[in-house]
Amino acid sequence: MERFTQPILVNENINEVLIFNYFHISQEGRGNGERWLKKVIMPYYKLKEYKAIYLKSSHPKSFSLYSRLGVEIGSYESNSDNHLMTRKGKIFKIPL
Repeated sequence: MERFTQPILVNENINEVLIFNYFHISQEGRGNGERWLKKVIMPYYKLKEYKAIYLKSSHPKSFSLYSRLGVEIGSYESNSDNHLMTRKGKIFKIPL
């Protein structure tokens, strides 16, 4: 269960945004996430007239990528899959 530190405000029409729980590339494809987002996913949804991607992630190594593409707008905590630890995550808004 996620615990958001503050409500996440979506300024756009909800039908004009995408909400990703996370964006994940397998270990073998590491380093390709930025290329996929910038060259495939973002242009595709921009053509479909979406305005922004809202994305949450608890993987610290991905935070710099999302910060380059957009802006951090919030944070949250969630339990790990085995419920043995708490993960801290961030929410980003990436404009299209």
